[in-house]
Amino acid sequence: MVKFTTLNNIITDLLEMIRGGESVRTEPIPKTQVESWVHQYRVKLIKQDLDKGKLINPDYVQVIPTISLVASGTDKYVTSIELPNTIFRNYEDGFTWIGNLEGKEYQYMTEQRSTWSQHRKYTSEEPFVYLKSNKLYTNKPENIEVRGVFENPMEVIRSITPLANMDFPYPIPADLIPTLKEMVLKGELGIMSQAPNDNTNDSAHNIN
Repeated sequence: MVKFTTLNNIITDLLEMIRGGESVRTEPIPKTQVESWVHQYRVKLIKQDLDKGKLINPDYVQVIPTISLVASGTDKYVTSIELPNTIFRNYEDGFTWIGNLEGKEYQYMTEQRSTWSQHRKYTSEEPFVYLKSNKLYTNKPENIEVRGVFENPMEVIRSITPLANMDFPYPIPADLIPTLKEMVLKGELGIMSQAPNDNTNDSAHNIN
């Protein structure tokens, strides 16, 4: 079984590499700043793939497994929480799947389209969902599951569990972790270094 890396591993490795490199900065760099850089360059890597027309790598996808709904007007229901921002792809939101807990996928559409879709004779009962002000609206009262590619993975983890921390698996393909680190070092600090070896062979890319 592959052991995914964590945000904590990536940040720790970067801080050690920064200390060993020649940075133009003289003041200590806080962990929160490095975290922000990691999220930022992960987004850049994803957008590079999307701009080339590639399919979304499933290693980027996160799941919010159970979202409860509350009534919102006539025959509509809305998620009880706001959804973290997704990464836009081809002028669309970064959701890859939305449906109920039994595996039924809902049709994702705009709010305007949902208005006239409800009045169709043969499809008015089909489940649909649309996004408005970071919440999802649907015509079904069932709890839903959401999958997607989000800008800040930690916001997703926090929406799932109050025990969220940086030791949860970080959604990025293992083979792109060295590239991500290089982008942070070069782009933010002007440090050039060789990608670290994966000493423990666990995809965490820890360094000595």
